[in-house]
Amino acid sequence: MDGSCESCLVESFYGREDLDLESRLSAELPGILNWSIAGLARLDKRGRFVVPKAARETAEQLEDLTSHVQRFAQERCELGADCWVDRDKLFSAWRIWSEGEGLHSGSKEEFGRKLTAAYPRVTPSRPRVAGDRPRGFSGIKLRPSPPKPSYAEIMAQQFTAAE
Repeated sequence: MDGSCESCLVESFYGREDLDLESRLSAELPGILNWSIAGLARLDKRGRFVVPKAARETAEQLEDLTSHVQRFAQERCELGADCWVDRDKLFSAWRIWSEGEGLHSGSKEEFGRKLTAAYPRVTPSRPRVAGDRPRGFSGIKLRPSPPKPSYAEIMAQQFTAAE
């Protein structure tokens, strides 16, 4: 391990668990307490946490990945604990919206990852409905589509705007 945050996020100890860690750390408790108190004193003096540059960059990358999905959800969806939407219907609405914005919609799986990254309370779910288990998302639902204007309404808006 090189001590950088990036290696901490990707290294797994699965299968290499230290089963004696508790007993080894017990001897270090006074030093850990002193280290914690010194850290708290620095935090109190500074008045805020310091966000490492690597963490800021990662957060910005995540925001870039999810910003289009967030805008879609703000414009076309409702969030709430009692909400649920069929995955195919939500993806279809996303595809239409993203194409209208000149964006590539990607796959259902990619969209689902971005959606749940942007909204951690939105989760994939498969409720039992009349003997079936459709794939969907809990915590979100589509808003009703606004009615499409008629040709006459579109022409009237263009005529009014031209005046």
